[in-house]
Amino acid sequence: MMAPLTDWTPMLSAPPSPAPASERRYELRVATGLIDFIRQRFHRDDGRAVRLTPLEAELLGRLARVDSAPVSREDLLVDVWGHHSLSLSRALDNTVARLRRKLERTPAAPDVLLTVHGTGYRLVTRAPGAAPPARTPIPRRPLRLGDRVVDLASGQVETPGGTVELTNRERLVLEQLAQARGAVVSADKLARLAGIEGRRGALSNTIHRLRAKLEADPGAPGFVLSVRGAGYRLDAQLVEPPPRHEELVAAMRSLTDHIGLVLGIEDCVVYLRDGDALVQVAACGVKRAPDGGVRAPMTQRLGEGLVGCAAAARDTLRVADVRADPRYLPDLVPGRSELAVPILRHGEVMGVIDSEAATPDAFTTRHARVFLSLATFASAAFAPPLGAPHG
Repeated sequence: MMAPLTDWTPMLSAPPSPAPASERRYELRVATGLIDFIRQRFHRDDGRAVRLTPLEAELLGRLARVDSAPVSREDLLVDVWGHHSLSLSRALDNTVARLRRKLERTPAAPDVLLTVHGTGYRLVTRAPGAAPPARTPIPRRPLRLGDRVVDLASGQVETPGGTVELTNRERLVLEQLAQARGAVVSADKLARLAGIEGRRGALSNTIHRLRAKLEADPGAPGFVLSVRGAGYRLDAQLVEPPPRHEELVAAMRSLTDHIGLVLGIEDCVVYLRDGDALVQVAACGVKRAPDGGVRAPMTQRLGEGLVGCAAAARDTLRVADVRADPRYLPDLVPGRSELAVPILRHGEVMGVIDSEAATPDAFTTRHARVFLSLATFASAAFAPPLGAPHG
């Protein structure tokens, strides 16, 4: 008889030319602390972390590019706010005032964000003669748009003509569209998340500049699309590099340990997909080898055997008596009933959780429901590393 299932429920206008990649700054130390441009935080030397708005991070990033040199008010209005407007002159001054309250020891006597009278502003990135501030590499988050690849983490765009750089606002807008995975995102939501709430014209200008950098023909966009009366959507998906095979196998072994020890299942195997093949990589019960691997690992192809059929259908397969099912392929110890649940990520088959029992009709709808939940959790192992930032 099969061991009882434990009562367990899981919780389910182009900017200045960018510096080379090796010179771009993701973190920048100033006299009073550390600016984290990707996560939009200022870590003060007194131990406090202060949140930066997208607009504040954009302004600091624009000033940081020129390494303590002044930037004119006109250039800041164009590059950060997206267009030239006298109505935005006070917006620049107000943003500088807010930044000084966050960055400076004494906002009224700034040491970091300085006014250059008659010109604009400059960011003091280091003292004279000091070593350049450290640059911290971050994981890439590639997004493919035809013949162009965007790194959402850094904002770099690889184009046939070379590399261009997204502003922080452009990167935030693009990231929100990418995370929607083809769904429409309202203009109001995009504007709010990019720090331009209440300024529809600035959002339109941001979309216009994005298309100029991402589209082969900005006048007839194929990726950054407008949906009349609704908002915008992105016809592309994040390119998620597969994790290392050894890490996946370790994760699947942890899963079978849980199934065997916690749920009391006597026999369970996890298959990982390799092209059109499904290969056993982890097991509990008789298939478990002394070294933690799989005894005589079996391979089934998509559409072959009950496991392969579950994978091909992308659906749970529960068979009460395998002797009556010609698709059944016996393993080391032939069973009488079987439950196979595919592990899916964004609709793609990553593997299969498979269990056999020595008695017919051993698996209930409750078993299938719990295995489906476990497969949902297992799919997280195929995601990019958690260290990848999200803006």
